[in-house]
Amino acid sequence: LGDVYKRQLLLLRMEDSDASVGESPMKKLIMGLLRADMPEDAEIYMEEYIERFPDQCAWARVRLAHMLLQLHKRPRAALKVLKQVRLSELPSEQQQTAKRIVMTAKKLVKSGVQDAAQEW
Repeated sequence: LGDVYKRQLLLLRMEDSDASVGESPMKKLIMGLLRADMPEDAEIYMEEYIERFPDQCAWARVRLAHMLLQLHKRPRAALKVLKQVRLSELPSEQQQTAKRIVMTAKKLVKSGVQDAAQEW
């Protein structure tokens, strides 16, 4: 599913470099990429989603922070992403996830863990 959405968006952008999809299709793309175990691809679109849909991106920020912490070993970056989230914007399950991310990231920072270098 993730590959299908990704391919469709790529084809659309090849036809028109300024082309973009709406909020709902982009969220479906991200979720499809995550379900397809393609976190690096999902991360790229999450960052775009956050930039393009700032009023609807709390869920994406939580997922991105989790990826920054777990996949990239960047606790400070994870905290920075979550700093812009109001817990009240999240369902209770995501609130708990965000709290766990913050707690873990703060523990790592306090113990001296430095963010890994950002990969490009």
